[in-house]
Amino acid sequence: MITCYTSVDVCWICNSSADLSAEHKIKKTDLERYPLPSPSIVFSESKKKKPIQGLNSKLLKFNKSICRSCNSERTQKSDRAYDHFMSENANIINLKGQEGQVHSELCDAVFIELSHRTDLARYFGKHLGCALRYQDFPIPIRLSDFVGDRSNKQCIAVSMRFSPYFWRDDDGTNYHLHALGGAYIKPTRNNETLSFSYQSAFMTGGIQFTVSMGLEYLEASEISIFVTNSTKFSFRHFSEEEGKYRGL
Repeated sequence: MITCYTSVDVCWICNSSADLSAEHKIKKTDLERYPLPSPSIVFSESKKKKPIQGLNSKLLKFNKSICRSCNSERTQKSDRAYDHFMSENANIINLKGQEGQVHSELCDAVFIELSHRTDLARYFGKHLGCALRYQDFPIPIRLSDFVGDRSNKQCIAVSMRFSPYFWRDDDGTNYHLHALGGAYIKPTRNNETLSFSYQSAFMTGGIQFTVSMGLEYLEASEISIFVTNSTKFSFRHFSEEEGKYRGL
């Protein structure tokens, strides 16, 4: 493919095959900031409940798709930018009442201004790329170049909304819901023009994020052909319920 990476044996950010590592589906600092209930379980794709043994459990991570250099060094600034963003919004998130209620107007999605937050945008781009690789989608080279700091041309958009969902234990204690919605291709019709974008969603700390990347014509064409013709393509389906993690 001209526009995308498809190999699952190399880092999708730098195309290196050296020492691949697994990124957390929900950032580890979020799992620490909003603790898991005990015991913690995860709903798998087969709807089976699986126990989580610590924050480094494989159940909490994507498959190995980023080399350790990219995961620890090249994307360190973007990780810090996301942590700072979540810390800034911690007080706002706490507007949720003790019964888990949120003012209705706070549940409307709003786009995050990313024009002056390139590193923050790169974190969301990294999460999107890992979700795409996890579900065997081709990854646009534009996304790899942006996340890998080889290009400053932003190619993603991110919306957020306060989520009314939460877990309540038998004793009445509420917990923020951590969830992964998975990645998919979204078609959009504007007048007579049909365009496509990649989208993924995740929820943490009372906020639901939706990350999207508009696909250029050649990218969309190549991805469509790959998904249609590849005998190795095995899309991992996520429904709203299957993608939810109790305390993930």
